[in-house]
Amino acid sequence: MKQPTANKLLKGAAIGQSGRLEIVNNATSTLADKLGLVPDELSRPLTDKMTEVYENSRRIGIQAKELSTKTAQLKALTGQWKTLSSGVENKVKEFGDVQNWAEMIDQDLRVLEETIKQAKRLR
Repeated sequence: MKQPTANKLLKGAAIGQSGRLEIVNNATSTLADKLGLVPDELSRPLTDKMTEVYENSRRIGIQAKELSTKTAQLKALTGQWKTLSSGVENKVKEFGDVQNWAEMIDQDLRVLEETIKQAKRLR
């Protein structure tokens, strides 16, 4: 068997090295591409959650404004009801006073009537 010469060995090594270099370059490129996707894969769920939190915050803000408006309306309505109930209460008191006055007049008239009857009997 013939021994390979140094030139042939160097040529074979150079060819093998260029093949290995190509494999390493391809692997490096593939790794860089894959690593480039990692930040996107990690940030996508966070971005989605941040968007959801922002939307929820916006909705809560809208609901807070609506609640504030409704509360102000309820406060105004409560004031109206309070005024109305106070007026009704005064009318009821007045009616009670009138009824009491009428009962006193009725009692006085009965006393007068009885007095007149007794005076007629005595004549």
